[in-house]
Amino acid sequence: MGREQDFYPGLAEMFVKCLGIYPVGSLVKMDTGEYGVVMEIDTAISLYPKVKILWDRKMRPCKPRMMDLAGSHENACNGNRIVECIESEVFNVEVGKLIVPFAQG
Repeated sequence: MGREQDFYPGLAEMFVKCLGIYPVGSLVKMDTGEYGVVMEIDTAISLYPKVKILWDRKMRPCKPRMMDLAGSHENACNGNRIVECIESEVFNVEVGKLIVPFAQG
């Protein structure tokens, strides 16, 4: 599949920019080894979303905390980053249930 052959030029880029590289609800593994869920993105800096850390390195529940990757990116010494997107089915996680309570309160 080629960008210029299968899609109208620029359409794929626009689609990715709208959704972000890591759409809200993506289950991700951090460079710390912890796992979390993407909770919020800023399309201007889509590589640096806000991630709610919910599991430790062994995928055990931990005290939830928010990690703002944009802030980490600005302060390079705290350079937390996403290293992998994980299929939620692999860990039998219902991501929708994790996002809705956050959005409501």
